[in-house]
Amino acid sequence: MPRKRTTAAWPASAPQSTRQSTSGGSAPSATATGSTGGRTIRLTDEMIRQIAAYIRKGGFPVMAAEAAGVPRDRFEAWLARAQQPRPPKLIAKLLSEIRQAIAQARIFAELHVFQDDPKTWLKSGPGRDLPDLPGWTTTAPPQERPTATVNRLRDPTWNEFWGALLAALGPYPEARAKVAETLAQFPVEVPRA
Repeated sequence: MPRKRTTAAWPASAPQSTRQSTSGGSAPSATATGSTGGRTIRLTDEMIRQIAAYIRKGGFPVMAAEAAGVPRDRFEAWLARAQQPRPPKLIAKLLSEIRQAIAQARIFAELHVFQDDPKTWLKSGPGRDLPDLPGWTTTAPPQERPTATVNRLRDPTWNEFWGALLAALGPYPEARAKVAETLAQFPVEVPRA
């Protein structure tokens, strides 16, 4: 019994190479003609395993597919089809396996850098600064030091203290005059920077 083909339309954002027609304008199925001289390319579990293995070892997905014998335009068409509603099971599996292989390759690389060069891992990996989360890489900004002289004697608490002290020295005019003279030596205004 012949297989029924889906007739889902290609999204306008899909690359031209993925919109190639395989049977009167329908979306590509798991079995489709690629750019291999008219030869039919059939997606298999073994092909998916091979592509994923190349990606896990560090290959880019398109190069992994080509190394497994799948032309770039066919591979891109399968990935585009995998993102359409109700893709064939093998095409959906292809996308799932590729995503997992990419994540595994990346985590392997991150762990390798973490072990061999922790400083780079901190500066470039998860320890780096993010817009909403400070990381290990930013040096603390220098604290601004006031350039103006601050007269601590103008603090309200100190003013109360000195007022009380001068009042207490009222019966001792010579001592009170000496304290007032000493306090007058301190700057009253805060110079501007």
